[in-house]
Amino acid sequence: MTWILYFGENFSGLDVAMADVNDAQARDRFLQILSVCKGSTDSALLMERLSDETLEQISLISSHMQTRTRYVRIKTRLFYKQQKFNLLREESEGYAKLIVDLSNTPVGSAEVCITHIRSLIGYFDLDPNRVLDIILDVFEIRRNAFSLFIELLTLYQPDKTDLTHILGHKFHFYQERDSITPESLHRLAALLVSYNLVDVDVLFAHLQPSDATIHSGRLKSIREAKSWRPVIHPSGSAIHGSLDNFIATGGVAPASAGTSTGGGSGSLLGDPNRPLGGGTETDHWNGLNGGGSRRGGTSEINDDSDDKKDIWLPENDVDVEDSGEFQFVNNQKLDLCTALANSGDWKAAQNILDRFPGHWVGSYAPLNRAICNLVHFLIDQLYER
Repeated sequence: MTWILYFGENFSGLDVAMADVNDAQARDRFLQILSVCKGSTDSALLMERLSDETLEQISLISSHMQTRTRYVRIKTRLFYKQQKFNLLREESEGYAKLIVDLSNTPVGSAEVCITHIRSLIGYFDLDPNRVLDIILDVFEIRRNAFSLFIELLTLYQPDKTDLTHILGHKFHFYQERDSITPESLHRLAALLVSYNLVDVDVLFAHLQPSDATIHSGRLKSIREAKSWRPVIHPSGSAIHGSLDNFIATGGVAPASAGTSTGGGSGSLLGDPNRPLGGGTETDHWNGLNGGGSRRGGTSEINDDSDDKKDIWLPENDVDVEDSGEFQFVNNQKLDLCTALANSGDWKAAQNILDRFPGHWVGSYAPLNRAICNLVHFLIDQLYER
């Protein structure tokens, strides 16, 4: 083995010396010697010690240019390429230890806890964003230790936008119509908003329904409510007639085709069994067609609604499930506002309320109750004095 290394060192020195020699015959004799000795010498040793051009000439490599290109690529991949985080290197044991540590950390030990978390991230190659996600999950469960987790998140120093996206992604699991977003998740989001750890504008992009759906659904609800107008009674009715004429006739309304009088009497109280409206006992509403009329009513309302029937409005494209009372079903934005009011952060709640049109949010009972409880808490101190 020693003589092989000796030959390798000599061949390497000769190769360097031949690079500066212009004698072609000396170069050819050197290549002939290498060709004879390469069969009894380790090829890996020759490839390590000789130049690429010499290796190509003794047929140890096919092309010195291809070898040089491969060498540069391998070197770049090993030393200069940006190393991305490989999730396969993670060990699940680290997440288990993290959950146990977060679940058992007492209040007031945030600095000790953040030291343990950093040790787990480094030892088990944990993804910092997934660690942050687990911190939020445990925070959601341990609501009585919110001061610990608020301090812990402050020491963790996450990017505000990244934390908002991680929190907003949790709302995506409960955005079906028949789903119910947990109250604990809204309470968690309200605390993070109150302590300015998340961006409300970024968080709202993850919540449902969208602002456009809320606005269009509200317009459609108002339009449908206006279409349900009461019937206009005949002009001969004592109720809708002129009060002066009614007094002048002594309480007797003139007879008409659309007025039913009991026993031929025109008195208002003539027939105690007749309908008070002066029409039929059964009302046939036509609210779905926008007419708002009743059978036996006037045709003026129908004519007015027919003119608006062909007008396109943005709210006409809104589904029935996105208008009326359905807008309050699993409304994550209103529930977040309710959680803010329950936590006592009225400024943040008011900033969200200002995003909605009109007094639409006043119809949401949980939010009304939360605001009333907040007002009761504020004025109760005045009465105690």
